[in-house]
Amino acid sequence: AIWLAWSIGFAASIAAVHRVLARHRRPRAWPDHALAAGLAIALVAGGVLARTTPLAVIPLPLCAVSLALVVRPPSARRVRTVGVVLLAAALITAAITAAISAAILSAG
Repeated sequence: AIWLAWSIGFAASIAAVHRVLARHRRPRAWPDHALAAGLAIALVAGGVLARTTPLAVIPLPLCAVSLALVVRPPSARRVRTVGVVLLAAALITAAITAAISAAILSAG
């Protein structure tokens, strides 16, 4: 379940980077709107589900950064900055995952 939660965040970041690179060549299109809506729904659902299951918190940092990238995509020349921001979100996700894993192990 932990890996599934992490994979959701990872997939969101991959899709967001893909859209940033696609926007370099073409204007905003329906995939941008669909991805933004899906990420917004995932963030709201994760926030609601976090009340009952802490695993729902795991993908939230990566999904939040991904939503920001899709809504306000930077220039393709900023790929390094995008990478650093995604790395920071991944490290936050890793820290959350470790804390939740430790709590599950100590409780069980």
